[in-house]
Amino acid sequence: ATMFQDNRVLVNKLSYRLHDIHRGDVVVFDRVTVDGQVVQHDDLIKRVIALGGETISIKDCNVFIDGKLLKESYLNDYDIAQTILEDRCRVPSMDATIVPENQLFVMGDNRPQSFDSRMFGPIAQNIVVGRAFVIIWPFSAAKFL
Repeated sequence: ATMFQDNRVLVNKLSYRLHDIHRGDVVVFDRVTVDGQVVQHDDLIKRVIALGGETISIKDCNVFIDGKLLKESYLNDYDIAQTILEDRCRVPSMDATIVPENQLFVMGDNRPQSFDSRMFGPIAQNIVVGRAFVIIWPFSAAKFL
């Protein structure tokens, strides 16, 4: 389920006190800082792509985790069909990067427009507020994540 800027979601703030974060979870996290400077003032919502200790790379818009292609059925078919790589995913290639322990590599489902770990790097697990589990607004887009 691709999410867009004006979507509203319900967030389970207790989820990660009881369970670990998994790849594919849609998480909400506090503002992002880079080198001590706040670069995003609002909470962000992104999908967990890689976990601490894993190696992530991107080649021709395809994401690889520990050298294996990540199947991403949640991505928008329209974006995937774009022939110009930058139009399809904004950052078509990224060298292999090891995600530090206790950190997460997160990306938005709307890859051409998303401001995410491809720009600001992995996030600390402890800034995750909770797991988003349903889009509630607009009603026409209501669905479980």
